[in-house]
Amino acid sequence: VYYKGFVHDEDWDSYVRRMEQDREWGDQVTLQAVADAHKVTAHVYSHDPEMPFPLVLPSKHLDADRITRLSHKPELHYNSIHPNSESTQQQERQQQEQGPEPRNGRARVSPEQGRQVPREQNTLPRQQQMDALFAQRLLKCGMVETQIEADGNCQFRALADQLSGDQERHAELRATAINQLR
Repeated sequence: VYYKGFVHDEDWDSYVRRMEQDREWGDQVTLQAVADAHKVTAHVYSHDPEMPFPLVLPSKHLDADRITRLSHKPELHYNSIHPNSESTQQQERQQQEQGPEPRNGRARVSPEQGRQVPREQNTLPRQQQMDALFAQRLLKCGMVETQIEADGNCQFRALADQLSGDQERHAELRATAINQLR
């Protein structure tokens, strides 16, 4: 079995049985298995700014119309990514509304009142900042993120959304992954 060489932390049969369980988090191996079974190329847009954007998983299937796009918050969650024809206009509107980006952590000028706003008052919690940065990176690529239910099946839900338009078909995609792994 081709995929066996990518699982190092546990016995192969135990791994497959575990992945077969509802609400068990999918990993890169299950993602690759579904992509291979459906003859699509998987693009993964990571929330980690150090990762390639998007990360393109290896594929023998190079049909540009056969791409699944997922976002990934490492060790946390997958969502579905879709092209957005309005993303360029949205990005331009956001830039006009926000004004120039601050430099060197200096105070910002509030566009509403034209007064200095201390940086501490204008700082979002780190996760919100990361999410906003991620959304901006997606817009630059002409993409938007579709939220997927966070129930342990998120990878399979995101794949179901991509492949069938219905995240409720996640169990079918999990079964596809398991069949491909066996």
